[in-house]
Amino acid sequence: METIVLTEKQFKELPEYSCSIPTGTTIGKQWKNNRFAFDPSARDPRTGNTIEEWYLHEYIEHKDPGKVGISTKSIVGILKLKSNVRLRELR
Repeated sequence: METIVLTEKQFKELPEYSCSIPTGTTIGKQWKNNRFAFDPSARDPRTGNTIEEWYLHEYIEHKDPGKVGISTKSIVGILKLKSNVRLRELR
């Protein structure tokens, strides 16, 4: 599986669909989901907090013209940048 690092701003701006997928299937539409968001057994034994395992999904072209594909990347890091730092788009 591909991986990606996002800035904090990029991560916060992605809509969250942790128990569904977006209904609009526009190619290029992106969203995030936490695999364990609604799994009561996925708790950190030290803190009791829900374990977070984030993924970036995107609607992509499919070989069948009547369908859309979904690409998935594991979000392996979220960068906290100072406001004066500019970063190229990570797509």
